[in-house]
Order: sequence, then structure tokens, then C-alpha cells
Amino acid sequence: MKQKRMTGRASALVAVFVITGILVLVLGARQVYRLTTSPAWVASSDLEAGHVITAESLKRARSGDDGGIENPRALLGKQLEVDKEKGDVFRPADLTTAPKSWLSAKVPEGRVLYTLTPKQTAIPHSQIRYGDRLDILARGRGGVRTVASDVLLMGALAQNNGAPTSARGRGMLTALAAQPGSKSSGENQGIPLVLAVRPGDIYPLAGIGQREEISIVLHGEAELAAGELLKIAPSATHRQIEVVSGLERTKKVVRN
Repeated sequence: MKQKRMTGRASALVAVFVITGILVLVLGARQVYRLTTSPAWVASSDLEAGHVITAESLKRARSGDDGGIENPRALLGKQLEVDKEKGDVFRPADLTTAPKSWLSAKVPEGRVLYTLTPKQTAIPHSQIRYGDRLDILARGRGGVRTVASDVLLMGALAQNNGAPTSARGRGMLTALAAQPGSKSSGENQGIPLVLAVRPGDIYPLAGIGQREEISIVLHGEAELAAGELLKIAPSATHRQIEVVSGLERTKKVVRN
């Protein structure tokens, strides 16, 4: 009986010794890992050269590689010059300054940008997008006239309490093209539209009177796919003739 008790105690002591040894090894391994590594920002996934680093590209981890960049602000917005595998650290030599995307680089060839602010009721602003084709009409005392045709919509200056909103760092043109759904401060004040127009349309657009009402015609996708926009020019109801009386010449408008 006494021998059985001793055997049980010995087994318990062996088990405690084994467990204690395992814990010591685990804690020792952790301590060695902490001493041989340091906190660093590493690639959260495989990244190719040319990739612009965002917050989603970074992951906090411990690495044994020295020379890594510890400040994430020094990484955001930088462009990779080399490929990075998941878990690789970022070094200063791996990075370069990403090229800036200026708005002037987005202007189509042969056109210039112009900003026009129609009334809220002129067009459903939340349903327009980059690349839509528009015609601009103006109605005044002299009737309706076409101010500009085949105008390319570049975007809309989305407003929030009268101030332009940002697009969370997605680029200047993307900010312009953000979906404009917020209300403007004025009752009839619309959303400013950024248009790519032909140079010859600038002065007619700038010459729209304050009392003239702007109308916008939106062309459909089928027209763009066909490569030919529908003509909205009205049928001629009047014509102009020249009356010569002696040395005097006058012009008269007559109905067809």
C-alpha cells in the first residue's frame, strides 16, 4: 500500500516537472523572440512595384529585419519601387514619392474646363456621372438658344453646408466626380457642374445672363455607343431677308 502511494507521488512529481519544463521553454522562446525582433509595419499582402501604399497595405507585426520604417505616416501615400511579399518590412530605399494626379492632366485633348451652376430643377444631379454628354440651353426674352453642345461632364462639386466635400484622399478628379447628393444652402442654387467644353463655347457660356434660365439636355448611352449624338436644333420657323432701298439696307425677319 505504501509502495503504491510512493509510485503515485512520483508520477505526480514527474508530471509537474514536465509541465514546468514546457512552460519554461515556451516562456524562454517568447523572451528570445522578443529580444531578437522588434515591432514594425509590414506588408499585409503581396504588393507589386508601383503600388501606392494605403492603410490597407500595412499590418503591425514583429520582424527580425533591421532598418524598417516604424512611422506609418512616412509610408502612407508612397509608391513602391520593388515587389513586396506578405510580411516584408518597408525600407526607405524601397519607396519613392507617388506622382501627383493634377486636374489639368485629366482634361481631354481639345477641350478646357468650365464650371456651370444650373438650378436644382435643371437636372437630377444624383443620377449623372463622369463621361455623360450634355447640351446647354438658355431661355430669355429672345427665346431659347443653344449655348453649348456635346459637352463632357467631368464631375460635380458635391457640397455639404456650402463647403466642398473631400473624397477621402482618392484624387482630385475623383473628388469632383463624387456623387452629389447633399443639399445646397440656397433654395434654387444648384450643384456646380465641371464641364469639358470646346474653347469656342467659353464665351457663350460665360455670357449667359442672370435672368436667363439654364436648361440641360442629357444624351443617352445608346447615342454614345452609336458614336453620333441626336441633334436638338429646332426647325426653322423664321428667316431673315435683306431689304435694299436706295443706299439703305435693312434686315427683316419673316415667318416661313
